[in-house]
Amino acid sequence: VVAPLEVMPTKTPQDVASLLSSTIAEVRAGKMDQRVAYTVGFLTNQLLRAMEVGEIHKKLSEVHTVLSNRGNVEE
Repeated sequence: VVAPLEVMPTKTPQDVASLLSSTIAEVRAGKMDQRVAYTVGFLTNQLLRAMEVGEIHKKLSEVHTVLSNRGNVEE
């Protein structure tokens, strides 16, 4: 029986970095299977990409709003 993993927040890139740091430490200490660590790494990579896309979308929307207010963008 495998003990459940501690639930850690993943709402910010800093949270994800903490999760990865913890995962690395557990693998190095022999407390976590490398396959589980690989899965955590893969999923956190996908999460960071989604965060990045969300941030880019937010910034692009802000630029669009500014340009629209200036009359420089067609709707």
